[in-house]
Order: sequence, then C-alpha cells, then structure tokens
Amino acid sequence: MYNQNINSLISKSVLILFGITGVGTLQLGCAPADNTLELQQNEATGAFAIPMVVQSAAIDPQCLSAWVRFDNGVREAMTISGGRAELVKQNVSIGQHSIDLEFECNDPDYSRVSLATATRQIDVQEGANEVAFTENDYFPLPDFDNDYYTNINELEQRTSPFSSTPSKPMGSIAGTWQVTETITSASGVCSGDVNSVATYNMNIQETGNSIFINVDSMSGTLSAALIGQRLVWAGSLSDATSTLTVNETDIQVSGSCNTLSGTFGWSWSDVSNSCTGQSNIEAVRTVANGCGTNAYAESEPNDLLSSANVINEVPISITGSTQGDLQNSDFSSDIDHYLIDFTSPSKIIVRLEGVDTNADIDLYVYTEDFVEIVSSGNVGPNEQLELTINQLPLYIGVLPWSVPNTATYTLSVSGL
Repeated sequence: MYNQNINSLISKSVLILFGITGVGTLQLGCAPADNTLELQQNEATGAFAIPMVVQSAAIDPQCLSAWVRFDNGVREAMTISGGRAELVKQNVSIGQHSIDLEFECNDPDYSRVSLATATRQIDVQEGANEVAFTENDYFPLPDFDNDYYTNINELEQRTSPFSSTPSKPMGSIAGTWQVTETITSASGVCSGDVNSVATYNMNIQETGNSIFINVDSMSGTLSAALIGQRLVWAGSLSDATSTLTVNETDIQVSGSCNTLSGTFGWSWSDVSNSCTGQSNIEAVRTVANGCGTNAYAESEPNDLLSSANVINEVPISITGSTQGDLQNSDFSSDIDHYLIDFTSPSKIIVRLEGVDTNADIDLYVYTEDFVEIVSSGNVGPNEQLELTINQLPLYIGVLPWSVPNTATYTLSVSGL
C-alpha cells in the first residue's frame, strides 16, 4: 500500500534538537520552544539534544561537554541537562549568523577529544525564527589522525585519537548489499504492514572514514560511519510520494565484514498520512571478499573513458556484466572502462573472472589516447595481467570479444 519496506531506509532530515523526538530550537530571549528562534532584547536561549551518534557511543557520559560558537567567535560552553545542551547567549543581533555546535569528551587519558560537530547558517529576524540541525549535519565524524577510526571509535576501543598509525577498524564494508527488511511494529495507517518483508539492494561507498549509502530506486544519499562494528547512518532518501525518517539505528556488522543485522526506528509520511514503526534488517554483501578488500558493483554507463568507474585504492573487487561481439565489429558492444587513479602500489595484478564459460572476454590497459600498455586475450572469460604504473591516467578495458548473451564477471585489482 505505502511500499513501507522499500522506504524504510529513507531518512528525512532528522531534526536532532530537543531530545528523542529529533526536533530542536534556538530561542532568543525566552524559554526554549520546539523548532523556533525568538529574538528579544538580543539575548539567545537555546536547547540542543545530544546527537544520537554521541548518545549511543560506549564512552563515559561524565566526560561529555557541549560547545557553541557564533560567527566564528569564541567557543562558549553549554550546560548539559536531561539529554540536552542548554545555553544563554548575549548580544545576538538581527541578520545573518553562523552557529557551530561541538560535542566533546574530556578524556582522562587523551584530554579534549571532539566527537561530533555541525554548522548552520541562519538569518535572524525580530520575533520567531526557525533553526534546526539534522543528524546528517554531524557527518562525517571527526577523525583527528586520519586513520579510519573516528574519534568516538578510538575512545570506545581505548586507542589514541592522535596516533598516526593508519589502520581500519574492521576493513572495508564497501560494495553492493542485498537487504532483507521486516517491519516488526507500526502505528496508524502503517499497522497493516507489520510482519511484511521486502528485499532491495543498497550500495556502500567509502572515502576514508566517511561512508555513503545509496538505495536502489531511491534518490538521495545517506551519510554513515562505522564505529567499531556498529554502523550508524543519517540523511534523506525519497521516492515520488513519501519520506521516511530514521529515528534510531542499532546495526552491527559481522566480523567477516560480509553481513550486517540490527534494528532501526522510523517515522513515515506522505502528503496526507503519517505513522511510526520499527524494522529488523539483515543484509549480505553480494561479493563476499571479507574485511580486507573493497567490493563494488559496476556503475553503468561506463562505455566511454569519460564515464569510467574510478579505482582509487587496492585491493578491490568489482562485479560487472557485459555483452557484445567485437570479433565481428559490433561497435554497439558493452565495453566497460575503469580508471586507475592511484600510484601506490606501483605494481599491480589485474584479474578477470567470468561466470559464463561460453563467453570470450578480453582485458586491456591503455592510455587516454587508446595506446595499449598491456593486454590479455585468452579464449574464454578468464584473463590476468601485471602492470607497472609509470603514468596516469590509465584505463582498464573489459571487452566482450564474443559474448552473445549478457555475461557477469569479477574484476579484481591488487598490489604485487
């Protein structure tokens, strides 16, 4: 009826101010009220909920402090009470202002460590104004030493947030995941969807400690973070008619990095209806390469060099498909291109493994002018070549020499 399962990963901007409801305010000159800002006698009174990613962290809550900064000025402490950070700010004028929030832990071993930060711009006017932060505003989470552990994860694991030794907490969870979602509870118009089950794919991409999630047939991107084995996400996805807000996530990634499971709460709405509920989620990575290898699905179109999928780290494994007959000069064939965008390691091995033994797929590396560097053209779907990277850009071409029906393959690149 409402396609609830598919939509249950949709995260409308989560207003994290004012506690569990996710709504909050900055008020000027009066007691805080939901999602408003009141300018009276240039005095600001505000109350901000601690973001969920901080609330759920396995750290001593007594270490927590909250800070606000107006217009890049001096940082001012807020008072934490009842799950909120409260402030009184003098001399706030009419006009444009920037507001920076920071939640910090004064750790006995590592001193002051930033846990989450967010910035918003607001045009303050006389009377009521609206200002709201979203959970997504706090992503990506701080990582002082750029070692792929967020500061929160470092404190949870009792490792130094200031160490310069690079290491990922678990390895990569990038790739395409097949998700099975079951609605376990729902209110109002959604109550009839309890126990309904749906499956769909989500694609996870990683850049440093930042994780980005897209869901098939939905627009928008979720921002996420892997904190130990705990995956948290926030952001907005949408379909043509509805939006769903994630209120709480409790997702755990397995030690193999190839499965994840957990629960999340949600509130759904369209133009005339709304409801709340909770779902269980289980997901399996379609290419089970473990924690040590980034796994992706090919992104079409990539027939042209200008639309090549980018490979910027190794080891990596990519699942793709191709069809065509270059043997007989069929230039409508589906040639897949991948851009090599790294210089270390400088020596790599590229492997192509096809599923269909009747398919003949060849493997090439060439320059942007199609000058061949190295190739492998055996009969069949499996190829392998070694390459020393002496120049960039270089492109890997997966060419369907004789593939009458669509053939799937796995392209893997690793250092020598």
